[in-house]
Amino acid sequence: MNTAVENKLEELNEKREELRQESRKEAREQDESMQQMSRVSKILDANVENHQADYLGSIKELVVNPASGHVAYAVVSFGDIFGLGGKLFAVPWKALHWNCDKDSYIINIDKSTLKNAPGFDKDDWPDSSSEWERQRSETNQFYLVSLT
Repeated sequence: MNTAVENKLEELNEKREELRQESRKEAREQDESMQQMSRVSKILDANVENHQADYLGSIKELVVNPASGHVAYAVVSFGDIFGLGGKLFAVPWKALHWNCDKDSYIINIDKSTLKNAPGFDKDDWPDSSSEWERQRSETNQFYLVSLT
């Protein structure tokens, strides 16, 4: 074979290998993103702990931004005994980190700080746009200061 044809075949083989590697990389990335997804039923009632492994509560609800479709907050129940009493906290979803070893979520906050977080009673959820906006503003400010 002449050198020009051999060079062209080598280029084609290199391109084919690049495409295979890109395809494998895309498949790995898709697998990794699927591993980070979870059904809501697996998230609800999951424990929330801090880095010291203190139990802080459990996730009772997820608040979704209807415009973006993203989870904005996890509503965490804290201080309840057998599901009675306690206070609810709208914790920014980004503040929680999945701990797959313990099937729980971790937040970098201690119990005493969480007690002072803005929250609401389970029978008195914010029910208007202005109440949600106030809750969102207070919550974001609290966690911005507490987690930095």
